[in-house]
Amino acid sequence: MNVTELVSELKVYGYDIYLDGENIRYKFHALVEPPKERIEVLLDSLRRNKPEVILYLRANERPDKALSSHET
Repeated sequence: MNVTELVSELKVYGYDIYLDGENIRYKFHALVEPPKERIEVLLDSLRRNKPEVILYLRANERPDKALSSHET
């Protein structure tokens, strides 16, 4: 799975993925909790591919970043 697919799948499950300095942050905003096992695999992949994810997010950064979040 490439970084685009990884971020896209997390978005489908209701996660907003963005940068806070050099940290990757995520915020869950869906009404239905996604399958925990799948999310754990995706978030682990996000962590393992941090440099590539940072480059991807910088290239696609939006000014409307979420305020409350979790750090990876």
